Amino acid sequence: MVRHPRLKEGIVRICEAQMELNAQMEATREEGQKGTKPSQPPAEGGDFSVAPVYILLLGDTRTRKGLPMARRCDHEQYRLAFVSGLASAFLCMHLAAATLGLGSQWVSRVSTPYGNCMTRNLLGIPEEMEVYDMMVLGYPAATPGPRPMREKNKMVHYDYCGPEAFRTDEEVNGFINGSRG
Repeated sequence: MVRHPRLKEGIVRICEAQMELNAQMEATREEGQKGTKPSQPPAEGGDFSVAPVYILLLGDTRTRKGLPMARRCDHEQYRLAFVSGLASAFLCMHLAAATLGLGSQWVSRVSTPYGNCMTRNLLGIPEEMEVYDMMVLGYPAATPGPRPMREKNKMVHYDYCGPEAFRTDEEVNGFINGSRG
């Protein structure tokens, strides 16, 4: 948990540098998917930098020794178990925050190669610990708007999951374009 202002400012600077690189990468997107949301800086006071607490979720790579040998000896199976466990913990952290009336935001810039390296150096994170991601926590500045949701009968399938049960390419592209602004 990071609360010290100097360390939080350091993480913000790391994320801002990563955001500039992300903006350059986003400019290479396919035509029709070049929304403004991912690369646009947030409004003043509406970004994660004002949150009182930053929580980095770390995974201890030494725990690999405790896995069944079939997963331990297969790098792909090990990574799947390791990342799935961290993802589950991260989701539970967000749900716990919501039940307490807190706002949380997922800040994935610390898990990029650049962000990971710089954050590790800033906080002195040992090599055995892997940075999964960071969430920021505080009281929400605003109430989020409604999220687009598909109808339950279009997401839950009973006894059969053929191609016609899923979205078409056009529907997927429509969703992507709609979510990117």
